[in-house]
Amino acid sequence: MNDKWRVRVKCSHVGKSNDLAMKTIVEEHSCGNSIKIDMVKFKFLARKYINKIRRQPKISLKNFIGDIYDDLNIEISVTTTWRAIKAAGYMLYENENQQFARLWSYAKELLDTMSGSTVITKLHEQKFMKIYVCPEPLKRGFFFQVVGSSSV
Repeated sequence: MNDKWRVRVKCSHVGKSNDLAMKTIVEEHSCGNSIKIDMVKFKFLARKYINKIRRQPKISLKNFIGDIYDDLNIEISVTTTWRAIKAAGYMLYENENQQFARLWSYAKELLDTMSGSTVITKLHEQKFMKIYVCPEPLKRGFFFQVVGSSSV
């Protein structure tokens, strides 16, 4: 049936006759359509849920499948889910490496443009921990303020 408006009606026989009486009518359709789609690409899911995987890197497959079902109302296979989580993790790892490379470029550019600046980067086992940046004009202003106030 391709009706634009569907109604569910429950009827029962009246007494011993063949007459029917309407007992219940439900005019609103409340169940959602669930679609099992095998053509959803794991790369699409990885891009769509990359922030969720960033916040919950150890999310279980079952929970992730449930989240996808709640958001998109589709059922996907465990393999597709696993591939999406793996691809999102790889995207995050590559993004972190690119940001780390840009950090070194930023430090070099700062030292080239403002000689006398201080840039100290702290690493622990080849992982970024923190960075200290003090531009030369800031140092000069601080020194002037300290020396200038003590000489008065």
